Amino acid sequence: MAKRKNILELTSDVVFKAFMLSDNTKEYKAKLIHLITGISYEELLSATYVSKEFPVNNKKDKSYRSDITVDISKNILNLEMNSSYYHGLFIKNNRYINKIGGDSFDKGEDYLEMDDITQINFDNFNKYSGDKLVYEFSMYEIDTKEIEEEGLKSYHIDCE
Repeated sequence: MAKRKNILELTSDVVFKAFMLSDNTKEYKAKLIHLITGISYEELLSATYVSKEFPVNNKKDKSYRSDITVDISKNILNLEMNSSYYHGLFIKNNRYINKIGGDSFDKGEDYLEMDDITQINFDNFNKYSGDKLVYEFSMYEIDTKEIEEEGLKSYHIDCE
């Protein structure tokens, strides 16, 4: 009898990280992120993809480990694979954006010179209505739809 083989899924954190960190997938990653964000394909081809643990400044600080961060000119991307939904997941994801933003500039640096922070969440579940593949989020004023900060966005990709 033939032995059954298990196929690893891209929605697994380990497989997602391996895929995103591989040099063999750079064209696919660049095209995917370009289509989601509009960031230049050429810039994304030469970007650095890393799995990053953020520094803990004192013993009361929580440690943060992102799936993948991508540093390119004037942009920091955080890519997260959300394999399943649980209450508090998006709070956790948003804290990553805040941590990255806070750690991205040095004392005395002009706030206007800060990098844009973009988070892309690959969701292996349906959370939002609208039957869309890509959901884009920004902080904005409810009535006038004025965006509070242009350089801060998050995307949710419905992978299910």
